[in-house]
Amino acid sequence: EKLFRELFNNIGDSIFIINLSGEFLDVNETACKRLGYSYDELLQLSIEDINVSEEFGEIPERIKRLLETGFSPFETSHVKKNGDIFPVEIVSKIIEFDGAKALLSSARDISKRREDELKLKQMALFANLNPAPVLRFDSNGVVMESNPATMQLLKVDLVKGRNVESLFPDIDVVNFASCIRNNSVFVRLSEFNNRHYQLTFKGSSEANVGQIYCSDITELKEAEEE
Repeated sequence: EKLFRELFNNIGDSIFIINLSGEFLDVNETACKRLGYSYDELLQLSIEDINVSEEFGEIPERIKRLLETGFSPFETSHVKKNGDIFPVEIVSKIIEFDGAKALLSSARDISKRREDELKLKQMALFANLNPAPVLRFDSNGVVMESNPATMQLLKVDLVKGRNVESLFPDIDVVNFASCIRNNSVFVRLSEFNNRHYQLTFKGSSEANVGQIYCSDITELKEAEEE
């Protein structure tokens, strides 16, 4: 039992043993530290005390589903003793504890994952909101992603999967693999619908992709020719 308690307390995730009424029967040290309670304090609480109030109504349904299936993963948010809220991934199963059915639940803090997901969404949104065309290409020069402004410029419904040189047939030859491998930055000029564009190619060896940023330079070019 001593070995079990050491393993129980040293697991990186919060572990809760809960009766079918939602009251805590046992918890590990990680749960105490993460939530800011002492062991004795936490054993006086129930699931509702560490969950956001908006999800109270979900708790009976989750327990019911767990009893029916024996296994129930989901994401929710936990509330610390000081009121701070953080996202967690819960995995639960039915066990026998002191001769009665109970829930064994592990809670993994997914704050970092949520932050990373938000950054990715923000990066994607940044490109979509950019009024200028932006394309991402691989080492073969095939378009991986593009923003709505690109389709408006090229007057096509689908850009993804097309070769960059087929979309911009008037540009000089580009070594896409070299651009990405060497983190190169260079410019090509192209013309669409009687307007002039500067295409700035930027490679990223770290991400193993390259991007093209299209700028309308028609007015600038016309001014130079006057």
